[in-house]
Amino acid sequence: MGVHAGPLEGHPRVRAAALRPHGDLPHDDGVLPPELAWAALDCPSYPGFDGPLCLLGRMAAEVERPLRVGEELAVVGWDLAVSGRKHVTASAIVDADGRVVARALALWIALRDGVLPPGAR
Repeated sequence: MGVHAGPLEGHPRVRAAALRPHGDLPHDDGVLPPELAWAALDCPSYPGFDGPLCLLGRMAAEVERPLRVGEELAVVGWDLAVSGRKHVTASAIVDADGRVVARALALWIALRDGVLPPGAR
């Protein structure tokens, strides 16, 4: 989907990216399936960029309305809480008018030593 979230200027704990779904994605008359909204919500929910490597443990999302091919959207993610190796984050997709199109909560788990085991690469 080409979602490459980075730090939002002036808000170091917020990650954001522009999103314009292209016609090469699976769609039905320009309407994308809801799992693609979930995929877009995953990217900016990753906790920070300067911490240990984390793996997604769980994500719950709500899609208010379908995404459409060519629509100008933004995806944002931010940290909610940290408890030991657990990171709770939130993310949202908003349209050009600032309306929330989809939202999610995610639980990320930091790896103990910050790296994947050799067999997982």
